[in-house]
Amino acid sequence: MIKAQNAAARLKASVDQAPNKKLAWYHHYSMGMVELEKKNYPEAIELFRQGQPLLNADSGEQLLFADGMGTGFYKLDDLDNARLEYEKIISLFLDRLDYGDIYVRSYYWLGKISEKQGNKAEAAGHYRKFLDLWKDADPGQPEVADARRRLGAISK
Repeated sequence: MIKAQNAAARLKASVDQAPNKKLAWYHHYSMGMVELEKKNYPEAIELFRQGQPLLNADSGEQLLFADGMGTGFYKLDDLDNARLEYEKIISLFLDRLDYGDIYVRSYYWLGKISEKQGNKAEAAGHYRKFLDLWKDADPGQPEVADARRRLGAISK
């Protein structure tokens, strides 16, 4: 955690000296991720909100910010806002190849959100989509085993 915070501070110092101040999105994103790890979800969400407008509207990094905010909202049990962020990710066509893991995991998170909101059929559909998209990807990811377990439990 200390190394991440130090790296973010060095990044901020570099951005402060750069002619393009929009590069500050790197710092906001890095610090948002640090705050997520520290379980300081409101601060993380605020950092993501501050950094997101610095991106171009068609920037693939929009997925990074939406994912961070979605995680923060989910952890705060603000399921409606978490859903909005993850639905934003699956609706964007920006850099799905570069951020394919985020795109695919969005279905996993939407499954968890739907499940928590009591919509088992919708949750099952999201888990199936996640598992189908992930089937040839990195094995051993914890979300895969969790999605299979959850799908099995709600499909009974």
